Amino acid sequence: MQSIYSDVIGVDKNVIGYLRKKIDDIVDQAIHEEFVAINQLEGKNILFRNVIRELVNRILEADLNYTPFTIKQLEKDVSRNFAIDSTVNVKLYGIIDRVDEKANVLRIVDYKTGRVDKRKPADIAELFAEPKLKEQFQAMYYAYLTSASIPGQSVKSGLMALRSMGEGMIMLNNDEAFTAEQFAEFEAQLRKLILEILSPEFAFTQTKDESRCVYCAYREICER
Repeated sequence: MQSIYSDVIGVDKNVIGYLRKKIDDIVDQAIHEEFVAINQLEGKNILFRNVIRELVNRILEADLNYTPFTIKQLEKDVSRNFAIDSTVNVKLYGIIDRVDEKANVLRIVDYKTGRVDKRKPADIAELFAEPKLKEQFQAMYYAYLTSASIPGQSVKSGLMALRSMGEGMIMLNNDEAFTAEQFAEFEAQLRKLILEILSPEFAFTQTKDESRCVYCAYREICER
């Protein structure tokens, strides 16, 4: 998708129509850059290429329904220094898939290839307490970093779950821009979490819910 929109700023229905004609070539180019020549693909890899083409087409269909909008950033590195207390600072960092703008509101778009929990959190604190909402946590984290870098700019955030594209984007906060109060609460919860991580008073312990260990990078260390 970065390649699809790399030379595009303003997106309308005509632009989407033009981009759809380029899907096959851009997908094949991306595969060639990362793997092998297209004529060397075999078996299931040919099927994967066709799946990717269809997913890109579905994303463009979703974008068509959102037009007109402006592409602001693609695969953008964002960071900021974050004061934990008077003596400790940490660096917050992320890579945002896409930021677009419509009606003076920035929209964070985060593409997700896995399953996404679509239920709405009861409050911001639940984003920090419930691992199943990790994608929504990440989307608000990106919105928070973007807002911090552009003070006063309205920002909202959504997840484009590729497994359920037919249901549309999963928009956080009821598709409304986050308020300053919501970002302040998120910041307070984030500061509390990082303090716990850094504090020697809080021991690291194994989770009792082993389903959380499935994709953990450290599962071999604790022999899960």
